[in-house]
Amino acid sequence: MVAGSNKINRQPWSERYKLLKKFVEREGHALVKCNHVEEGFNLGRWVTKQRYEYKRGEAEERRIQMLEQVEGWKWKLRNRQGKTRNWSQAFKLVWQFAMREGHSKVPDTHVEDGYKLGYWVYKQRKLYKEGKLGGMQTVKLSNVPGWGWSAHSAELKIMVPALRKFIRREGHSRLPYYRHEDTLPVGGRSRPVDRSVPVGRWVKGVRRRYREGKLHREIFEALEEVRGWEWKPGRAKRP
Repeated sequence: MVAGSNKINRQPWSERYKLLKKFVEREGHALVKCNHVEEGFNLGRWVTKQRYEYKRGEAEERRIQMLEQVEGWKWKLRNRQGKTRNWSQAFKLVWQFAMREGHSKVPDTHVEDGYKLGYWVYKQRKLYKEGKLGGMQTVKLSNVPGWGWSAHSAELKIMVPALRKFIRREGHSRLPYYRHEDTLPVGGRSRPVDRSVPVGRWVKGVRRRYREGKLHREIFEALEEVRGWEWKPGRAKRP
């Protein structure tokens, strides 16, 4: 047992780096506990050493760049408020935001429960565009109600069709605030995905942005083409 452990300890830096990436792919974050062992190797101690060498200015530039490409990697684990979260915790905040606001267009400066969620969302979309976001993370984010890989794609591909579905069925665009609609399969999936989006909240937000002159032109033009849509809906007529 000791011999096997020594053998792994003699692995080059690149092999230990692969163990870190394997950990991140499986766990969804890079917050390796100091005593964590991965395939017989004390990965937690190795990760701690990388951060220590970086802090002392002793880390090689090539290694710094490689570590910064790891999803969720941080050189400093906690900020002054102690609000560092792993990927799974940040993901839950995105879901919380989407269900409350009716969309996943988190402003870049938005803070959710003390965490800089806007920056985190921006980084996930950036990593996705660069082909660096893990497969598990990509699938999870794709299933967030109203999620899109660009700033407005979610509203155009998910929320507008959900609104159109409501109007076709009900004959008007006076959606209750808490109205949800089931959506069609997205992202080229072969089987339907059960997903309900808060289209009522989204509609209220869209009309607010329209009144304030903050609605993006793409969204405005898409809604203008929806038969039965009204920017200022009147009250329902009594029978």
